[in-house]
Amino acid sequence: MFKIGDKVVCPLRGPGIIEKIENRNFLGETQEYFIIKIVNSDMTLMIPTSKIDASNIRSISDLPTADHAVETLSSYEATSAEASNPKERCKMNRDKISHGSLLECAEVLRDLTHIHQKKSLNISEREMLMNARKLVINEVSLIKDISESQVSSLIDTILSASLG
Repeated sequence: MFKIGDKVVCPLRGPGIIEKIENRNFLGETQEYFIIKIVNSDMTLMIPTSKIDASNIRSISDLPTADHAVETLSSYEATSAEASNPKERCKMNRDKISHGSLLECAEVLRDLTHIHQKKSLNISEREMLMNARKLVINEVSLIKDISESQVSSLIDTILSASLG
């Protein structure tokens, strides 16, 4: 279980830090809650400790995982996802992002960037691309303890090279 000060990742929201663990009374029932401050946002989440597993909140990835996720950006191969219709592709990518894995977010970023170079993405996919990019940048920045602009430049360099 998590403790105060732990760095965690909330799927679809990004990395955060557990600021408090406190008891709250809601509808006559007292429950213990994690109070999570989302990094780079004014958002604070309150999640009952009993629901933490169902929420897919996880500890922040380690350095080797971050390095692997960044390397993944350069290993694009056209897949059936590229050939699939946008609705199917959107569902598949939404599932990847909602699982909260840094590696899967990097795959969505890579794949949608490559598809976007060949054809226009619909609005949902453009938003998903921006969200995946933001999630990868935020987590890698926190793991490597470097600025978001440095991570953004690194991602741009890798993706540009892989687009050839």
